[in-house]
Amino acid sequence: MTDIFIIGLNHKSAPISAREQYVFSPDRQLNILNIIKECVSEAVLLSTCNRTELIYSTHDENHHTKIKETFCSQGKLTQKETDNFFYFHKKRQALIHLYRVASGLDSLVVGETQILGQIKDAFTLSTNAGFSANQLNCVYQHMLNTSKKIRRDTKIGAGSTSVGSVAVQLACNIFSSLSDKTVTLVGAGKICELAGNHFADQCIKKIYVVNRSIDRAKKLAEKFTGEAYPLSELQLILEKTDIILTSVSDQPAMITRDMIENVMQTRESKPLFLIDIAMPRNIDQEVNQLPDAYLYNIDDLKQLADENLHEREKEAKKAEKIVLEKVDKMHNNGEIAGPLIQSLHKRVSLIKENELERLYRKNETLSDADRINIEQSVNQIVNKILHDPIISLREGLNEDREGQHKLLNLFKNFFNL
Repeated sequence: MTDIFIIGLNHKSAPISAREQYVFSPDRQLNILNIIKECVSEAVLLSTCNRTELIYSTHDENHHTKIKETFCSQGKLTQKETDNFFYFHKKRQALIHLYRVASGLDSLVVGETQILGQIKDAFTLSTNAGFSANQLNCVYQHMLNTSKKIRRDTKIGAGSTSVGSVAVQLACNIFSSLSDKTVTLVGAGKICELAGNHFADQCIKKIYVVNRSIDRAKKLAEKFTGEAYPLSELQLILEKTDIILTSVSDQPAMITRDMIENVMQTRESKPLFLIDIAMPRNIDQEVNQLPDAYLYNIDDLKQLADENLHEREKEAKKAEKIVLEKVDKMHNNGEIAGPLIQSLHKRVSLIKENELERLYRKNETLSDADRINIEQSVNQIVNKILHDPIISLREGLNEDREGQHKLLNLFKNFFNL
């Protein structure tokens, strides 16, 4: 079996005040992976507004403590908080957890599809940087197949399945109609685009897009026949807005109580609906104390998500069964093919190290940076060459139980193992 491990926290295990400390940009993700690279064989770091998880493999289980300490130290939690908020999964349980996450079974809104794209981005980032190779990539491919089967064979995705759609539901609960309302999207990323699509479907009167990059704001606003503004004009736009949705990274409390208090003075007691789905949060929590201002964060959306959950429980049970079947199949194939794949990795690693050593002897003036770049490129080439044969081996073992011995011998002879 492929031995992988997961350390993380999510919307179930930790409050938003803890989770927002562990939202990492792609550059920060790579920096953390670089810090722990000596302790892991391969690693991927998944960071979203609802979860941050380190997925890794290691040949030395004594490294778990150091990996956890390094990972958890990226925030400012106390030891007690760390113990309470973080979870650890290993081997089979880690696979089950990862497959459930990818299939939307562990999401705030059960069945949502956005998480799969976020996982794809995380694996792509790690693989391109040389931190993830064949072992985790095999898990990744099997995970994708599992997720596709669940989407195909169940109705887990029926109904509202995204944060944006749930936000629109909540707006409909506050306002009797959205046709005469205006929306301001603060941010121009994927979440704002998806939310904007849902609001546009409700025939919203006007959509404004406010963003640090005016070009990105204009590009998104065009999709809704809306208007775009720079972040410097946020206060003016808020004064003519009924619904505000924020999702801007690295801008904590950019909308203050004083800003909203000034806005409310121009609204003549008309309600203002604010949805803060950013991590860290963009809106000062004291805004909720103002009359007629209704502020909700990403955890508040869980109530609506729970209402949808009842209708999906039957489909979720079907999906859980598929996950277990797929993990067990991965387990069985891992026991059969694992030693052979490990032998292949050792053989290729030895060849790679010998060739790199020969290259460095001939080019002693190469800088450390040059050597790192060369090694990363070589790792990517090796991983891409090995990827398809290993995936084909695993798929062949799935499809042809009777021919397993013949397939294993063919693979062994082909690579001279």
